[in-house]
Amino acid sequence: FDPVIGKTITAKYAGNLYHEVQQDNGDRYVLTCRPEKLREYHHRLIRMLNLLRKRLLFITNGSRRLFGTIGEPNVCLICDCKTFDHRIFNQFQVSLTNLLKEQIIKIKKFNIIWVSNDNEQFREQPVDANASNIDRAIDWICDRKCPRNKISISATCEAVVKAFNNNVQSIYLISEGDSSDLAREMLRDNIVKTRLSSTSPIPLHVVSLFCNNNDTQVFLRSIAQCADGSYFCYKIKNEISDLKAPANLNDPTRIKLQDDKLQIGTNALTPLPEYPLDITLMYKEVIECQNVIDRIEKILGFIRDENQNPVKSFDSTKSIDAFNVSGDNNFQRSLVVQSSALFNDEEKDMTSADWLNTYGIDAQKLDFFSVLQSAAFRHCDGVVKLLKPPETSNDVTASTPANPQDKLINAIYCDEFAHVTWPDGTIRHVHVTPELYRDYEKRIRALLEKLKARLAWLKKGSRDVFGAVLENNIYILIDTSQSMQHHLGFVKEKLRLLIQDQLFAKERINVVAFNSIINPWRDRLTKINDSTTYSQLQPWIDGLNAEGSTNTLAALRFALADPATEAIYLLTDGRPDQKERHILSQVQYRQTVPIHTIAFNCNDQTANQFLFDLAKQTGGRFHTFNYGFEKQISIEIPESEDVGSLKNELTRGGKELERIAALRDECLGRAWSRENPQTKVSKSKSQQINNNDKSALVKSQSPLDVPFRPRSGM
Repeated sequence: FDPVIGKTITAKYAGNLYHEVQQDNGDRYVLTCRPEKLREYHHRLIRMLNLLRKRLLFITNGSRRLFGTIGEPNVCLICDCKTFDHRIFNQFQVSLTNLLKEQIIKIKKFNIIWVSNDNEQFREQPVDANASNIDRAIDWICDRKCPRNKISISATCEAVVKAFNNNVQSIYLISEGDSSDLAREMLRDNIVKTRLSSTSPIPLHVVSLFCNNNDTQVFLRSIAQCADGSYFCYKIKNEISDLKAPANLNDPTRIKLQDDKLQIGTNALTPLPEYPLDITLMYKEVIECQNVIDRIEKILGFIRDENQNPVKSFDSTKSIDAFNVSGDNNFQRSLVVQSSALFNDEEKDMTSADWLNTYGIDAQKLDFFSVLQSAAFRHCDGVVKLLKPPETSNDVTASTPANPQDKLINAIYCDEFAHVTWPDGTIRHVHVTPELYRDYEKRIRALLEKLKARLAWLKKGSRDVFGAVLENNIYILIDTSQSMQHHLGFVKEKLRLLIQDQLFAKERINVVAFNSIINPWRDRLTKINDSTTYSQLQPWIDGLNAEGSTNTLAALRFALADPATEAIYLLTDGRPDQKERHILSQVQYRQTVPIHTIAFNCNDQTANQFLFDLAKQTGGRFHTFNYGFEKQISIEIPESEDVGSLKNELTRGGKELERIAALRDECLGRAWSRENPQTKVSKSKSQQINNNDKSALVKSQSPLDVPFRPRSGM
């Protein structure tokens, strides 16, 4: 219904002329493009996808995997390698020679500065990047020796200042390991002051090689950001044995195989969204291009099937299901692009609240009033204003106001429609067709399946106890008081599962066991890998014992004292030693750190309320887990926030479906009454006859018709 023109618009012929494409969110689009045009677009996308894959392969090969892509014509390289390990020093030299051979030779000019006590420079000013200069530069790099003594702390700063004096367009600081980590503030101050004093500041790009310290990587990335440069990081992830034949086959020791180490590297430190890597951008482009190609192939496949099996013309007002006798789903005109899965990997990094904001009923516009928006029109009775074109057609522009006119409307057909009270208090008429209901039922049931899949995911693995761990630098606080004695073995097993399921993907973690005293695994957040987990963390978990009281405040203070803490996960089964109000007041000073609380077998109403308030006050989430006992009816235990919100959304979806179904039945009943007026008249006549019979029966029992009976006394 269009309120401007006062008429109802119906797409009567679109079903037979065009194809309808329905997206995952339920929005329908009419496909007006010719199949030939789609095939041409599909062919162009295939060519683009091949180019993207070639580009991705190009930027991940050779020196570009270590240093990224150097695109400026004039550059200066600062080589900062202060390691005493000859093996790493040789790797650094080989990497630089490959960089010169593959990328520097393709630019115009270059220069090299080697960080040392003397800050050696290849040339005073940049030279042409020809074959002879590249060979001299390679020989010059190979002549550098691994340092035997410590290099001055200010050597890197002096080299950077010297590089800014070169006539180049960009500077690349190539730092090995922790070489540039000795004088952080001095290096940052010198870079900022030099750039501020220059009329045309030169960008400084940072390349980190073989660095396993996350703090150093964060510092180097901040240096690149403040200098308007890019940051690239490469480190050795692991080493495996590479067994091959020895170089000297006539070895008298008769060694059959030579055991070398094959190193596997990776680009460490996930890039920030505002500073993405070239590889990340290319991966996103490849995935997006592939998704578009898949959707176009589905549309073309549907058109091909329809051309092979043409559908006879039929009345568009009739239901499609009435013609679908064979049960073939391809019979329908609408093409539904199915989701790849009910639950994908991108949703794992969301809380249930964020997930519902993206995939919930309101986000998908599947609530009661959003669904009825297209099938509802206002109730009009009396004098209403209609907007008509201007009276004078001369000099009419887009900003010319319309001509409002009053018109008397008599609402004589309102009884033929169902009525719904809108949230703003107005009454609107709605007409829910079976097609509208089937479409809504399909969409809402798909959403309910996604809700059930997420609920099942939250109850798998370690998430049933600890919930979903979302942050990257976290503390896990485990209550090991005397009350946990019978359940500590179960908690240890879940803690091991937590490390395997969720914590391996995090940057740094720390685990603290607390009873009367605190027992931290490390004194600060630590990066975990296979070696540290099996050699250090697992034995520490196995050695935990349940004893003492519950000193919750000491454990919270220890975790909050670490400046790198992003979140805390607190698991406890009872009241703390300190007063709850005192702990809540203490954590107010660090409101930026969310504390996610886990009530483990906690049948104390006061303790549950304290954990709930602690999570809400700090912006965390509250989670409950019961193990080994049945919940007492007299104790009201709050439900987990993530699980509770999903269950409420699941219940709401079922109720919304029932409301739409009730409106559909009411609209069908009213339509049947309009199409069968004789039945309605016969019903009214039968009611009138029944009423007449009842009145006749009453009249027949009047006092005059009662038989005379003589009294016994006469």
